Amino acid sequence: MPKRPRRFVATLLFVLMVIMVTGPVVILCGWGGWMAFMLSSANPFTYKQPSEDAIYTMRQSGDAIVAALERWKLSHGTYPPKLSMLVPEELPSIPSQPVGDGTWKYWVESNGSFVLRIWVGPDYESEWWESGTKAWRVDY
Repeated sequence: MPKRPRRFVATLLFVLMVIMVTGPVVILCGWGGWMAFMLSSANPFTYKQPSEDAIYTMRQSGDAIVAALERWKLSHGTYPPKLSMLVPEELPSIPSQPVGDGTWKYWVESNGSFVLRIWVGPDYESEWWESGTKAWRVDY
């Protein structure tokens, strides 16, 4: 019997790995759920980096939220525990975003500062504002 080339073994291992990873999705969600995942933006194989315009829009919305948080702190003495408390006193609504999952994550640190964060990619790439540094940071 002739020896099989190493490429065959590597391909076979790759196929088995794909079956092991996607198999539970098929079992739990059916083929429709698997197709929805493969075509969704959560799929790292179909993800595209947000455009510069989308990032600019996200930061403008973030700047509006940061300004509202600072106004809240001036009138109440501390930052609100939830972003939703800014509506309608400081903002008409919390802006949704054209990047990532479209929602802002916000929390108040134990030292009284806050973090405003949005996920822009499937591998936890994010942009965030820290009130301590007063600047947007990027984590790619």
